[in-house]
Amino acid sequence: MKKIILKKSINIALKISCVLLLLFTTSNVHAQSEIIDLLPEPETKQTPYKLSLGGLASLNLVGISYKFSVSEDVFIQTDAFYKTIFTLYFLDDFFLLSTIECNANVMWQQKIKDKKKSTLYWFVGGGIDVGIRSYKYPAVKVGMNAIIGLEYVMKNRPFSFQIDFRPGLSMLSGDDSYRKDRFSPALPHYYFDRMLAFSFRYAFKNK
Repeated sequence: MKKIILKKSINIALKISCVLLLLFTTSNVHAQSEIIDLLPEPETKQTPYKLSLGGLASLNLVGISYKFSVSEDVFIQTDAFYKTIFTLYFLDDFFLLSTIECNANVMWQQKIKDKKKSTLYWFVGGGIDVGIRSYKYPAVKVGMNAIIGLEYVMKNRPFSFQIDFRPGLSMLSGDDSYRKDRFSPALPHYYFDRMLAFSFRYAFKNK
């Protein structure tokens, strides 16, 4: 008799435990869903435009500029331009170097300030350039550069403005015009390259 009463008590206790566990689980799930509803939705990033096309210029260069987005934070910019700079040759001779170049850069870009009519971004990256010397003896230029700058993108109009600085190291090969010894083999000329550019582009924005 005692065993029967014990079994019934255990069965009742198990049923009550199951009911309490079910009620606790249901209330816990409901509470979690309410908390999730109260949390702010994560901000979805969006690129300022798909691509942009325009021109770039400064005191010593003029050309065209093309920039497009690879992802939310990564952009690729390719510029073609005519540039002149003073560079040191053989440590004791400065000369004016004029080149026609193509410079491609990969950039990581982030938002600084978001206003009603515009957004300001900063970016940093690096790239390579190739070109030719544009006068007298033929010469080929290759180089690597860093890039850092700011981009101002208008929201109500399809325009963007950019300023950037590009320091780098370049090599000019095949140059015979400034050799000290006309009978020695031509030496490649390594020099510190630099470029300050202002860009204005028409932006094809996301719909």
